[in-house]
Amino acid sequence: DSLKVYVNLNGTGFPTSPDVIPLGSSAGNSDWVYDVDLTASTTAGTPIVKTSAQGGNNANNHSLISITIPDNTSSIGLKVIAINNQSTERWYLDDIDFQGCLTSSVSTGTITDPFCVTASSGASATVPYTSTGSFSSNTYTAQLSNSSGSFASPTNIGTDVSDANSGSISATIPAGTASGTGYRIRVISSSPALTGTDNGTNLSVVNGASNVTLTPISDENGQVTINWTNPTACFTEVLIVGKANGSVTASPSGDGTAYTANSVFATAGTDAALPSNEYAVYQGSGTTVTVTSLTNLTNYCFTIFSRVGTEWSAGVSDCVTPSANTILEPGDLAILALNANNSGSCGGGAADDEISFVCFRDIRVGMSLEFTDNGWERCNSGQWGNTEGTMRMTRSTGSTITAGTVITVYMDDSEAAMANRFTVLSPTGGTWTFTEINFSEDFNMNAGADQVWFMQGGTWTDG
Repeated sequence: DSLKVYVNLNGTGFPTSPDVIPLGSSAGNSDWVYDVDLTASTTAGTPIVKTSAQGGNNANNHSLISITIPDNTSSIGLKVIAINNQSTERWYLDDIDFQGCLTSSVSTGTITDPFCVTASSGASATVPYTSTGSFSSNTYTAQLSNSSGSFASPTNIGTDVSDANSGSISATIPAGTASGTGYRIRVISSSPALTGTDNGTNLSVVNGASNVTLTPISDENGQVTINWTNPTACFTEVLIVGKANGSVTASPSGDGTAYTANSVFATAGTDAALPSNEYAVYQGSGTTVTVTSLTNLTNYCFTIFSRVGTEWSAGVSDCVTPSANTILEPGDLAILALNANNSGSCGGGAADDEISFVCFRDIRVGMSLEFTDNGWERCNSGQWGNTEGTMRMTRSTGSTITAGTVITVYMDDSEAAMANRFTVLSPTGGTWTFTEINFSEDFNMNAGADQVWFMQGGTWTDG
């Protein structure tokens, strides 16, 4: 005699091997299964053979078969095969009991973002889902949270009429949805009424066109170089508009075909569809342009607009004045360190000085800086002192020193001529020329305490 028990999970079919085979103590005959304490326990999908520890033939012959069903199982099938070697034998199966809770659920899958919307058009979204349990006359509905991920007042964005345990919903993020990076999407069902888990990660919605990230424009000799970083998504192209001696007032519209751009400033036709004296200098999806044919010492303003579809960003702007030499504005230079006494372990003379500074604009050949250790308004209002020295340092030869480079100047007091006392220790390469422009006194910082001022342009007049 034999008894074999099979379990079918989720409709995938009964396994080849029985989940449980109970055996008696004699010759593997199931008829001899007699043990009031015998329980054959396993988990569905893990076959076992259980042998009784004691034999016998008694009217109370019995044993308990217990099979654990894995969590999230949606359906269960049970099959029992009993074989007798005599026609008079009987098998009796009773008290078949299912214990536990078969829970239905809905889960939302991975969703691809960002979603690009405008005031008049939405964005398509594919929302995959899976479910467990039985569904009848059911509708799955995709819901959008607010920008913080809350479903307190969700927005329905698509449905799928289905009783299946998997599928996807073709959804639409509504036009005008606010930009944000904390959105979530979840799927709910109607029969049974279940609220599914959300997609598990924050989703981004971009409403309209986003501005580029503009790097400060670099002024050069008769030209400027504009660098920027484009938006990472919801972006078609940029349009750069420039104007001399005033701010750009243009407000682009349409799909961009109305504009013609040329990096040679004020080229004929580049003012098409733009306000008077405003010119398109770039149109495309790149990240840099050099605008040429500019007049030195004339101020130019440029605004970069980005477009997605027919939506344009508000634009970001910067103004710059090209020149043959680098012209600094307040805040373009910072003094990093002063050493007014290099004697001792430094190996210098007691009166040797050292200055380190950094310039936040490129230094081109021909640029000059003036520096002094005179005091400002030391004696007279609006005038410099006249008891210390003033020097002009000019980049004479070499390559452009890029913005952010630390420049260190050393003054050797042992040199007789003031102009020969100064050496640029770093950066190396190229030459500098030092000229004394205040001959009443020498530049020499006091070891106890002193100040240093940097200036550019103008004529030195003693106070």
